[in-house]
Amino acid sequence: MGPTIMLPGSHTGDAHQEFIEECCNGGDSGSKTDVTMLQQWPHYECTGRTGDAFVMCSQTLHCGGANTSSTRRVLLYFSVVGSG
Repeated sequence: MGPTIMLPGSHTGDAHQEFIEECCNGGDSGSKTDVTMLQQWPHYECTGRTGDAFVMCSQTLHCGGANTSSTRRVLLYFSVVGSG
């Protein structure tokens, strides 16, 4: 199973807009493939051992690596919000 891939520093509105403009043709059809996007943007593959955890801002652009196995990928996702 491929790891989750994160794009560090992509959690801001400006970064999201830059991503759309550079990698998705401004949101039009004919967007570049994930492979092309990952070749152009710095990224980090979240590889770890059993029991490891990765903590990230939920606005960080991320995707799953290819799961070429017959095993289901399991992911626990939750958000924490302070009071007020």
